[in-house]
Amino acid sequence: MLTNDECREIIKNQEEDYYENMANDAEEDIDYVSNLADSCYDATFNNEIYLVTNNEFNNTKVIGKEVASNKFNHLLEDFIKGDDFRNARFQLQCIEYQIDNLNGFKIFYLEHNNKYMSTVTVEVIKSLSEYIEKVLYIKEKEDNKVFYRGHGKWQYKLTPGIYRKENLEILKNESSYIKEIISSYPKYFKDCKTALDYLSVLQHNGFPTRLLDFSENPLISLYMACDNNNDCAADVIRISVPKEYFKYYDSDTVSILSNIALAEDDLLVEYNNSIEEFNANISVKKLVHLIRNEKPFFKNEINSKHLEDTILFVKPKQDFERISNQSGLFALFGINKVKSEMPKIEYLDPPCDIKHFIIPKECKDRILAELSRININEANVYCDLEHVAKFYVKKSSNREIEKHIEKNEIEKQKEIEDIFNNI
Repeated sequence: MLTNDECREIIKNQEEDYYENMANDAEEDIDYVSNLADSCYDATFNNEIYLVTNNEFNNTKVIGKEVASNKFNHLLEDFIKGDDFRNARFQLQCIEYQIDNLNGFKIFYLEHNNKYMSTVTVEVIKSLSEYIEKVLYIKEKEDNKVFYRGHGKWQYKLTPGIYRKENLEILKNESSYIKEIISSYPKYFKDCKTALDYLSVLQHNGFPTRLLDFSENPLISLYMACDNNNDCAADVIRISVPKEYFKYYDSDTVSILSNIALAEDDLLVEYNNSIEEFNANISVKKLVHLIRNEKPFFKNEINSKHLEDTILFVKPKQDFERISNQSGLFALFGINKVKSEMPKIEYLDPPCDIKHFIIPKECKDRILAELSRININEANVYCDLEHVAKFYVKKSSNREIEKHIEKNEIEKQKEIEDIFNNI
């Protein structure tokens, strides 16, 4: 049997262990919140958006939501006071959504006067009607072209498949993989005449390329953002680009950028002031050879500005029914000196205007049902029998959402009638 002194010693040791564990957990919580703040700083400093949810502050072990949120805010304030922000004259903007709700969130983005960076703005939308209203009344810049892209997760970036982390091995051997596929399965490429044609077929069939899908139809992109099971907010990105970035499939500049994919994987392009010096580069000579294979009358030289940190928005031939149905086009990414480095839409010069429409996760199903009522649905967007079948299966299970929409319509109609009756 333990003596009193032995019992007291055991209790003392347990208390010390408890407080040590509490201290360790609190330290982990602080590290967790610091990582959130670091991620927010990195994203916004790169002219991207960052969304942090209330639920993320609830994930702490010891310090709790309020302390975690305050710590996060203090860290952001420290970042804003730093030389990087002050020298660049950045302003950190924040939009709040249902901040007292567990599913609420804050979205951070940069406001700046840097003429070499794209402007970024953010809206939160909860319904189809709200989205249409906001899209319709955006003031257009003269001569600019407007395109849309839907992301099922707000975290997704404007990065083509070839440059995503999971495809780095393919990026290192880009041309080798493409040539191997084409030579092994020529029947899929029998109608291809240009490098863009080959990339389009590969993109359509799921191979990572330097193409990124966009649409001229804002409703298609809204559908793409909402049609997924991702348990997080979605994002529709609206990009207004200067007309010089827009090209058709037969453009010489498009041939230059698309043939980069077929060029040697150790391609190195040194940009010089002199066109003669630039075209004396052996890598450039080989690239010109590839271009002349599809365009024999192409001039035997390239202007370096057509390669330097260039992204083009390309209207392709409507060879695929899906591209036609989705009002589709591609952003075609060039390189930054080497094939492993990509240019960024957020830093194009002249810059673009980028607007993010954030859709809270709880609003996705309702928006999909609303879209379906105007014939924007899985069957019509993807136009193959597999997706047609899936659409009708889903339709049978979405009747409750339809009833909810109909109830709202009846209530709105009654409100309108009451207003007129009281006049």
